[in-house]
Amino acid sequence: MLETFTSNHLLPVFPREHMSVGTVGLSFLDNDVLQFIPLTYLIIIGCFIIVFVWKFRTISLDLRIFGIVGLIFLLISTKLFPWDALQSLVPSIAFNIQSPKRFVTVAYVLILLTFGKLMSSDLILRNDLIKIAFMALLLIVTNYTQIINNQYKQIDAWHSDKVISMHSNVYFKKHFSAHEVRDAFVGSNLSTVFSLMDKGTPDYLPVDHKYDAQQYYNLHPYRLYNLEFINHHHKFNYLVDYNGRLNVTWNSKHNRVIRVPVVKYKNTEVVFNGKKLDNVKTSSIGAMLLQSKKRKK
Repeated sequence: MLETFTSNHLLPVFPREHMSVGTVGLSFLDNDVLQFIPLTYLIIIGCFIIVFVWKFRTISLDLRIFGIVGLIFLLISTKLFPWDALQSLVPSIAFNIQSPKRFVTVAYVLILLTFGKLMSSDLILRNDLIKIAFMALLLIVTNYTQIINNQYKQIDAWHSDKVISMHSNVYFKKHFSAHEVRDAFVGSNLSTVFSLMDKGTPDYLPVDHKYDAQQYYNLHPYRLYNLEFINHHHKFNYLVDYNGRLNVTWNSKHNRVIRVPVVKYKNTEVVFNGKKLDNVKTSSIGAMLLQSKKRKK
């Protein structure tokens, strides 16, 4: 990562116009966000805040730190934190923190850890059986309900015409029936899945300069990735040899410059027909442009 980031201008992640959309909502009635904190977690978080404030002075230092950090990460994962205002002051933050909702994972871990430690101590409950019963109930409510909810979503997608639950930037190489897609996932040769679909994501491809948000939108990198890589890589043969080198061959019907769907970074070594190339032209998102002759390469 250090070598790649310091030697190249890398295409950043997709920037949101309004970072508040990428936060988690505290209520399912909030239509301005894409993800919500489950009701069971909200109840636990509410109980945690009450207990944490109530017993703060008697809580050990490490649990105070865990609890405070957990609450901070919870705050910055929601719209309660002024992400849009911060983005207007520092626009580049949209490239570095694409979705603040990801911070909620840290909040879940630290809040559940701290709450569990508090409830299993003698600060709140003194009866060991009640402690065990409470912690068991806590685990069931937080984990079982969430798992069941996610499983039902996956099952619904599996039995529908979509089959896969997430279609974001997934490209099917041609039209396949839902039955064919399901067979690919449950067959003995799981690599069949990769012959049906591709995932097109241009994050961190090498570009010729740094992009701001407007330049990023004008470039349309997802469309370019689809055109330059997804739509053409089936015309090439790829083999990784025992030295870890990627060998690419193709049949050329004409003498012309072709776009090879392989990314070249600054220090990528390219050997073309046995000759090492020092200056290799690339497309706007890093695909190699090579002078091909009419024969097999």
